[in-house]
Amino acid sequence: MLVPTVGPGILRVAVCGGRAPFAEVRGDEARGFEPDVVRAVAEELGLAAEIPALDCRARGSIRAPAGVDAVLLPPGFRLSGGGPEGRPVWSDRVAFVVDRFDEGAPDGPADLARGDRVGAIAGSAALAWARSALPAGTRLRLFDDPAAAFDALARSRLQAVVSDEPTAQRQVEDRPGLQAVASADTGRRSRFAAPAGPVADALVAGLDAAFARVIEGGAYARAHARWLPGVVIPPEILGTER
Repeated sequence: MLVPTVGPGILRVAVCGGRAPFAEVRGDEARGFEPDVVRAVAEELGLAAEIPALDCRARGSIRAPAGVDAVLLPPGFRLSGGGPEGRPVWSDRVAFVVDRFDEGAPDGPADLARGDRVGAIAGSAALAWARSALPAGTRLRLFDDPAAAFDALARSRLQAVVSDEPTAQRQVEDRPGLQAVASADTGRRSRFAAPAGPVADALVAGLDAAFARVIEGGAYARAHARWLPGVVIPPEILGTER
């Protein structure tokens, strides 16, 4: 399927840098899970990939740079000025982590008792989820450093920690007693989005079709295993959710 790109033979998709393992810049190269997905999509389309990195510290809205075909929006972001968005590329999920050596550890959020202490990372999507989903009476303790939250759990100062799944996976690897016992979908998705314009809908449709082939051919699973080892591919990504 041909897609209308700004430059002939090139697919330019911007990503938000500074978000390892999803996207970061090393020298002149964009590295991470998202750049690998973009390259796989470009290959499916018979195009070369150019992947400029954006500073997305201002949450909520991203302005597409001039000359790019699309932006791979992180979960919770939208394009300033609007434009069509494609199917989900990644899904924000929350891991509920406990100390499995604690005989009284909850089996999931519903097992928390009034007064139980749960750690969460300040400003994270997991914190927003926890405030709306945990039982009334749960005491949230906020941490700036994820390692400090998981250390507190390992020292029995918390009953659980809620965190995004990639962070939870990295933290439990070094703490044998800790285990993610439940996972929850926050409803936040990353997606390809094209700046509003006469070819935007056709471009996003082409990216979606190529992305489906990336999943079917195994390139998505390989990128996922490389950058997010131990994390289960969100089931909603393998479907056709829009």
